[in-house]
Amino acid sequence: MSIIGPNSSFNSTRLVNQHHRANDRTAKALERLSTGKRINRPSDDPSGFVAVEQLRGELIDLQAEGRAAGFRRVGAAGRTSGLGEVQRALNDLRGAVTTAANSINSRAEIAALQGEVEASLDAIDLVDSYTAGLPDDASLEALRGSGAANLLDGDAGLAAKVVDAQQGAVAQAAAAAGAASRTDQALDELRQDRIVITTATISQIEDADFAEESVNLAAGRVLSQASAAALAYSSRQQAEQIDELIARLDVQVG
Repeated sequence: MSIIGPNSSFNSTRLVNQHHRANDRTAKALERLSTGKRINRPSDDPSGFVAVEQLRGELIDLQAEGRAAGFRRVGAAGRTSGLGEVQRALNDLRGAVTTAANSINSRAEIAALQGEVEASLDAIDLVDSYTAGLPDDASLEALRGSGAANLLDGDAGLAAKVVDAQQGAVAQAAAAAGAASRTDQALDELRQDRIVITTATISQIEDADFAEESVNLAAGRVLSQASAAALAYSSRQQAEQIDELIARLDVQVG
């Protein structure tokens, strides 16, 4: 004959706790496999959660800097293109001024050259109207028909000096733009490296190990089923023991 042992209630409680732990393990593994994240809430890993949030803030800042740098690159590209167009127009001006200085040119030919100068100046003004950061070209106005350095009756020496000075200013601006572009490119490469490293670090901290979580899922299910079966068996055994005890008492009383 068997009777209810003193540890029966303790064993049942332990089985219930084991069953709950197995279910929790299964649920956590399922969540991590579905989200791909080991840390889905602060309680999963408080220190890891804080580290990830700090890194994510740094990543947001780096990405914002990258977007700002992209806008700067667009502006720099437009400025470089504008400087190139101005430089070509100045070369045309220099050619016209040099040709006009030749004493064998007729007045009609010089007038035609002045027309070319006006066209080049208009082209420079057009580029200047839609391109920011170009050198000041106000001195070039002296080359227009009413200016002191026009080709028809102006100072030819002044015309050459004005064009040379503007070409020098544009060349310096182009060199500065090129240097700035190389600096921005180097900074952008460094920023991209930092983004890659930061992203990888975040992934290393918070991403789930799919192989490990698959094992946890399988183990959790097995343990849950085993503890449930053991709990059912324990409950049935206790019921049989109680029924046997009642029957024994009934016989004794009778």
